Amino acid sequence: MSRRRGAAGAGESTTAVGQDAGSSLTRLARVVSSIGKILTGLLGVVLLVWLLCSVVVSFRNESVRVKPFEVSKSLVDAGFTGAALAENFREKVTNIEHSIRAWKARGGKTGLATVAIRGEEAVLGEVKVPGTDFSLERLSDLFLAVLQRPPIEVTGAFASTAAETIASIKTTGYPSEAFRLPTRQGCGLGCVDALVAKTAESFYYDRRPCGLELYYFTVDRSECEIAARRCVKSDPVFAYNVWGLFEMQRGNLHTAVEKFQHALALASRERSRSELNALIYNNWGILLTKVKDDRGAIDKYDSAIRSDSSCSRAYLNWGLALQRSGDARAAARMYRKAITAAPDLPGAYLSLGGLLLSHHRFKEAAAFFRRASAHVPRSVDIVFWQAFSSQRAGDWDEALSAYERVIDLDPRELRAYWEAAGLLRRCHQLRAAREELNRALVFAKPADQAHLRGELAELERELREHPEAPSLQVARCNGT
Repeated sequence: MSRRRGAAGAGESTTAVGQDAGSSLTRLARVVSSIGKILTGLLGVVLLVWLLCSVVVSFRNESVRVKPFEVSKSLVDAGFTGAALAENFREKVTNIEHSIRAWKARGGKTGLATVAIRGEEAVLGEVKVPGTDFSLERLSDLFLAVLQRPPIEVTGAFASTAAETIASIKTTGYPSEAFRLPTRQGCGLGCVDALVAKTAESFYYDRRPCGLELYYFTVDRSECEIAARRCVKSDPVFAYNVWGLFEMQRGNLHTAVEKFQHALALASRERSRSELNALIYNNWGILLTKVKDDRGAIDKYDSAIRSDSSCSRAYLNWGLALQRSGDARAAARMYRKAITAAPDLPGAYLSLGGLLLSHHRFKEAAAFFRRASAHVPRSVDIVFWQAFSSQRAGDWDEALSAYERVIDLDPRELRAYWEAAGLLRRCHQLRAAREELNRALVFAKPADQAHLRGELAELERELREHPEAPSLQVARCNGT
């Protein structure tokens, strides 16, 4: 009896263990299921947030969707596909947009700084070539369509005949345009690329002609005037200002004055655009400087500052005019005002430091350029003149260190290699000097390479006459 009870007891115990194991697995499955639901929910929230952000950004900016271009059989046989041409178009439109933004961010070549173009305040959003499958981008586009802000749609076609190749483009809301190139020898990569560039610029010309005018100005294209005439319809003040800069760049100074006058006459009716008003006066002052009318230029810079007291470039240009007339103290005051108005303006630091150098105040100049490089750390010229000032002040180690920083910022800056090699040579660090010149050879143009090789030959002769023990110590060069 006891054995049976024992056996029965063992069976009951085994059943209990099995029930416990099953219960544990059930609990584990529930935990895993709960975690899965949480992760799914989090993923859903993330996707929803992404979708909302995408819709908001696209609503504020103009989004562009480029459909794969239609391509004739002869071009397909030559290796061109509709998707590849659409992608090429996307890249070119994006490059135009980025070049304009970068030029504005740098302040422009002649003082046309970051001024909004009326009617084009909305930034061109990301240009995409969507696929055929359903995607979150397509869902975002659906929401935008419901909100009556659908993406701009671009379609295009390329066809090649025995005599010519034709590219056409159609943008939402605008008539289609066609461009032709004679191609009796066939249309290769260069030909197709040129036609894609024309379609990209045509797109920009339709959507934002003022942006295209600025782009043409930055790359010095004669079509700037054509785009300016279109830009006049949407933002005449901006259009005439850039048009004036373009004419000045081409040497048509009388025409440039006429454009600036026209821009100022229109700007006088728009009190909210004092910044642009100041820049037009500043540009007019630059033009007068070109004909050596410093007195007239100063009058324009004064008008610029009266329009906008923060117009740093007007202070800088005013200082340059005063310096040319021999009033160094007044020029220095203007340079300081320019620095106060724009602490990141390299020209003001370079001009004020140049005054110190012209009076042989080398230690003071070196300290000034050192402080300036903290405000404009990427300026090659500021660091170069810091090195030069230190060299003239007798602090050759500081000069060498600064020349190396110049090379770090711009490895193609041959001045820094020359000066560093010259310093090392003067303090008998011939191997180190040779190394600097060899580094420069990598980046030098053919004309400079001949000069560098001549310098290297002289160094080799000196090394034969005055051999140096090989050393991996960092070269030092204390002035005397």
